[in-house]
Amino acid sequence: MQILVFPHAGWMYVSLGSCKCNVGLNNGFPWINWVSGVKPSKDIYLNVTHSVSGNYSKHCTWRKDGGITLVDDAAAGDVFQIIPRLMPIPDGVTFG
Repeated sequence: MQILVFPHAGWMYVSLGSCKCNVGLNNGFPWINWVSGVKPSKDIYLNVTHSVSGNYSKHCTWRKDGGITLVDDAAAGDVFQIIPRLMPIPDGVTFG
C-alpha cells in the first residue's frame, strides 16, 4: 500500500493494495490508518481505488489525519482488487 505525492508536479500515485473483507463494513468505516508519512491539509476524495469481483467499484477518502475511509459499504467475502491510479492533487491541498 502506498500513496506517493509529487507536489511540484501536481500529481499523486495511489495504490492501496488488494485485500479480502472478512466482515461487513459500513459507509464511512476508517479502513486504513497510516502511522507515519505525509498527511494532506484537508480530506481528499480518492475516487475509485478498488474493483470487487470485476463488477463494481469501491471509493475511498484520504483524511487529513492520514487515515483512509471507505466511502461505500462492503460485504463479508468481498475481494478488493487494486486499481492503481495517478491523480492530480486538488487545489489548495498541501502536505506535512
